[in-house]
Amino acid sequence: MRYLISEETTSPEDDPILENRYIFGIRKQSFQIKQDHTMIPTASHLKTPLLPNYQRLWILEVEKFITEKADNSKLVVADIAMALGMSERQFYRRIKQTMGMTPHALMQYIRMEIAKKHLENGAYATVAEVSFAVGYNRPDYFSIVFAKMYEKRPIEFIAKFKGYGSMAG
Repeated sequence: MRYLISEETTSPEDDPILENRYIFGIRKQSFQIKQDHTMIPTASHLKTPLLPNYQRLWILEVEKFITEKADNSKLVVADIAMALGMSERQFYRRIKQTMGMTPHALMQYIRMEIAKKHLENGAYATVAEVSFAVGYNRPDYFSIVFAKMYEKRPIEFIAKFKGYGSMAG
């Protein structure tokens, strides 16, 4: 998985993917606000200010932990906070301040990025398998979240990368 932040990168010019996509994190503007006022991360092209090294390294640690535990459907914010040696409230505030999103939204974003990679690589044959691999127990809910984020259903990714064309509808 490509982290939102690269350890080696010190400026957007060092990494064209960061320059054009998620420069040191997603900010509030990269969320789609639903009618019930919940936020869904979207893959928008934003430019955000560079973070100091200590914050970048901390975010890398958070992302690494979430990535390693992505298949655990029971992973909650309290588990991440405890692993990083801070209270859930401190963790929530720090993620919100640094990333401009909630910890839950960050977990969801990372899981969707992992799922997208699995679908592109053909690592799993079905949407259900991918869903379980990234910690979603309900493939239908996984498909909804994935489609909102990438504007394509997971089955379309499977079809595209297997060479069968799009299965829109």
